[in-house]
Amino acid sequence: MNKKIFSESENKKDNKRMKLIFKNGKSSLICNAFILSLFFCFQCGSFSRKTIPQIPLGDGSHWVLASFPESKLTEFRNLTNNKIQIRYREKGLSYVLIPKKDWDLSYKNIEWIRSEKQNLGFKYFAGNYQNQTNKELFQLTDTKLGYKDNNLNEYYLHSIAKRYPHLAELHSIGRSKENRSILALSLSNNRTTNTGKIPILFHCSIHANEVIATEHCYDIIYSILNSETSVKKYLDVFRIWVIPILNPDGSEIFWQSSHLTGRKNPDVDLNRNFPFQWGKSGGKYSSKNRESPYYIGMAEGSELETKALIALANKQRFAASISYHAYANSLLIPYSIESLINPEPDIASSIGKNMTAGIRSFHPEKEFVAKKNLYPVDGVDQDYLFFQHGTLAYVMESSHLNPEYHLTRTIMDSFRPVWTGLLDQLLDRKKIILKISDEKDSPTEAEISSDSIQFFQGEKRKSHPETGIFFQIWDENIIPNIRIEKKGYDTIVFPANPKQTFQPETIRLEKSKDLVEATNSEK
Repeated sequence: MNKKIFSESENKKDNKRMKLIFKNGKSSLICNAFILSLFFCFQCGSFSRKTIPQIPLGDGSHWVLASFPESKLTEFRNLTNNKIQIRYREKGLSYVLIPKKDWDLSYKNIEWIRSEKQNLGFKYFAGNYQNQTNKELFQLTDTKLGYKDNNLNEYYLHSIAKRYPHLAELHSIGRSKENRSILALSLSNNRTTNTGKIPILFHCSIHANEVIATEHCYDIIYSILNSETSVKKYLDVFRIWVIPILNPDGSEIFWQSSHLTGRKNPDVDLNRNFPFQWGKSGGKYSSKNRESPYYIGMAEGSELETKALIALANKQRFAASISYHAYANSLLIPYSIESLINPEPDIASSIGKNMTAGIRSFHPEKEFVAKKNLYPVDGVDQDYLFFQHGTLAYVMESSHLNPEYHLTRTIMDSFRPVWTGLLDQLLDRKKIILKISDEKDSPTEAEISSDSIQFFQGEKRKSHPETGIFFQIWDENIIPNIRIEKKGYDTIVFPANPKQTFQPETIRLEKSKDLVEATNSEK
């Protein structure tokens, strides 16, 4: 396999274009100059796009998984000029991935090298997995050594929390169906005040067969913790929650049993199980068939992993989130359900389109775009978060499915502006931040509405019951009237003043006079 990134521009076609240009001698000078300028722009790369081939590890049409006795290791290295990596060692055997064309040409008839069945666990394909597990001293750069199963994920998250105690805190947000811990890392600068920091969520591998998704989560962790500038810029303002593997049971199946499975948990597609429009699309991508990879479960919100994320979201009330998947090369904007209409003004779409601007994807066929969905779905975490809490919830579909690991660095670099773009827009755009308290100055939950926002799905927006904080990115061209309502309290209506800063406007609710008088009369 040619591991180099290659260009899609075609020189032969360019030469034909040149001949056509000069053949038409009657064309005007201006026209010829225009066409020539287009040609030279094409030649200098303006219309070419560099790509990485779609060759997932384990793809039997491109790879042969083979093994040989470890006693033959020296002979194998001499035979291959030491160019083929040992992927895994087990029970006296070494496992290697050989490009299929090379296997057929050079290795197929060697007696001591045998081909293995292709549905083994991903640990046989990943490469460098055992080197990661054998390392004794942790460094943050270790997270860039290779793909991670759930065991490595646990080790890395524990190590990061231990190494950066003032920046990273480890949480178990729940247990999986097979009783594995679902781990999250919250990133915040604990040397600055944590009161009122805006919570953000990034989660990965809800479909655990998409292991490149986990790399996106670790890219966020590494990029922030490895940069003092990023720590100050983001962690002084945000509390960033990162869940690298939301589906640990699926990860175990994928790595240990078969790389052809792992999407589910193992029974249910977790990203069809959330309690919003559950099972209503009726399509094959949200299936009631238990054998389907898109099986929605017996009831909405039935799965422990789903419950864990819902409980975390209910507690944190995330302002924004990105769920990472592979490999449709797009950013999905809520609502992803076709029939649902977004609030107006559509801030989620506005921010999402800005997040994709200038993204340089290496997908061999498709440009990276922002869109509503890939196909009809329901019961997804993205739409649940957007409906329930107003979370600006996006799905980021990476460009490749589990390629050779060394290629992930280029892919991470290309998509890093998506998550940094989201955070930067939250920093830079005007917003309304309220801190609402009751008559005793205790934080309280209240319903927030505005005459400048129109909802179409019955959405309700509320302040956080524990902090009293309400956060909303605003269209800076609109000066809204804000309405605050809570049962038993006087309604407050006032013109809001969207600001770029994160200093909240304090609102104190007063008990309704009618309620106070009724209470006094009862006494």
